[in-house]
Amino acid sequence: MFDDDYDPNALAVLKKHLLGQARQINYYGLPGRHNDDSSGMIKWFLRQYARVLKEDFGR
Repeated sequence: MFDDDYDPNALAVLKKHLLGQARQINYYGLPGRHNDDSSGMIKWFLRQYARVLKEDFGR
């Protein structure tokens, strides 16, 4: 969540840490705090999971 009150710097720190290690970093943010739109985040994750299965594993 863009307005996460747990750690507002987590995404920036994670991206910096992964820079040079990952070919691609996918992330998705919604306005609000940590659990404000859990269903939206779950839907996004499942779409990404299905995409990886299809594109990388032909499933």
